[in-house]
Amino acid sequence: MNSRNLIAEIAIMAGFISVFSLAWGSTGSSFTTTTTLPTAWADDKEANEYANVEELARDVDDGELDDDHIDYSDFKASVAYQRADEEIRECIDEAEELGENLADYEVLECTDEYEE
Repeated sequence: MNSRNLIAEIAIMAGFISVFSLAWGSTGSSFTTTTTLPTAWADDKEANEYANVEELARDVDDGELDDDHIDYSDFKASVAYQRADEEIRECIDEAEELGENLADYEVLECTDEYEE
């Protein structure tokens, strides 16, 4: 089977799963298509889209987020940054100043260092 046919079959299956999901959801149960597709195919999440720094740090630690050039101004305006403890925010600010950019592992280190 060539890759073009494989991609077409995967797209068809995703469509079936979506339809099934809608039908299944109407009975009160829920089910998402991303749980049935490989993780690499799920939408990539950017650092500024997280709800909290702990979730971001967990994804960095699990290898699900790999970004050595986080847009600091976007991240500073994010919900995760705003909800973080003051010590974590200060650590993130210092990390960005030292390297002229912000990397995901720096957020992980700040979270690990100041987590209660």
